[in-house]
Amino acid sequence: MRTFVWRNRTLIVLAVVLAVVGGLWWTRTTDFSRTAVVAFSPGSPFTPWPENEQDSSPGIFIRMRFTAEDVREVADRVAETYGGSGADYESDLSITNASEIAGMVVTAHGRTPSSAQRLANYGAFALSALINEETLTNTGKPNATYVQATE
Repeated sequence: MRTFVWRNRTLIVLAVVLAVVGGLWWTRTTDFSRTAVVAFSPGSPFTPWPENEQDSSPGIFIRMRFTAEDVREVADRVAETYGGSGADYESDLSITNASEIAGMVVTAHGRTPSSAQRLANYGAFALSALINEETLTNTGKPNATYVQATE
């Protein structure tokens, strides 16, 4: 009888250890991506990328402005607000042009859908603040962008 109990205890411990190790491995290898949009307000000095060379509308062409340094700045702002260092967030964030509206899309990667969405929203608010500060400094116009955050 003692051998039977000992064997069952060993199997239970082994099953628990495998479940914990498997769960940790799964969260380490799974990657979710989510987005948040920073839209340009109507009447802001930003314009979409020109359709052709004849389009000489005044404004700041966003596609030429955002670089890896800007992603680093957004990551640093997220870190200032929510803790950690900018390097913790930088590799999980990317900034691209929105294809359907005038604006930018912040894409974030995370281990769970909610953490990815939360980081995308944080990055979008940081990017919006960065653009609004720069616009206010250069043109004197406030609130050039707004965030379309999702839950």
